[in-house]
Amino acid sequence: MIAVSAKREITFIGKKELFSVPFLGWLIKKFGAVPIDRGGANASAIKTSVNVLKNGGALAIFPQGHRYPGVNPKDTPIKNGAALIAFHSKSPVLPVCIKTKGFKYHLFGRIDVIFGKPIPYSKLNFVNGGKDEYERATAIIFDEIIKLGEFDKMPTNKSEEEK
Repeated sequence: MIAVSAKREITFIGKKELFSVPFLGWLIKKFGAVPIDRGGANASAIKTSVNVLKNGGALAIFPQGHRYPGVNPKDTPIKNGAALIAFHSKSPVLPVCIKTKGFKYHLFGRIDVIFGKPIPYSKLNFVNGGKDEYERATAIIFDEIIKLGEFDKMPTNKSEEEK
């Protein structure tokens, strides 16, 4: 949905398992997606991602690492990959929110793609990089996504939703 909504070509990061799925693997390779091993070392994926940005391209990476159907995004764990790549490429970050009813994708269901304002590299508060700085920058990025979707104003579970 992001690729369709964007006004430019985007390189996506995808879990390496997707690249071996018949037809889907072929398709995402054709579109130039970058495979990432979510459980291992990813020097190659990080280097490729940084190069995409340094060469003026756009890169999409999801802070949670994967989808959590039915769960309010504000209640999901986040990973530091986007911040790490922003640090090494010295790139700004454009927060993008994908919003669906009940936090799930439904066939023919409405999907809103909301683009925020770019977060300048300087606002990510990097000094030397490292885990603590990546975590702080990731929190800044994810907070903007949560604000775009107004997820901080939504119930966090079904029992609250039913009230």
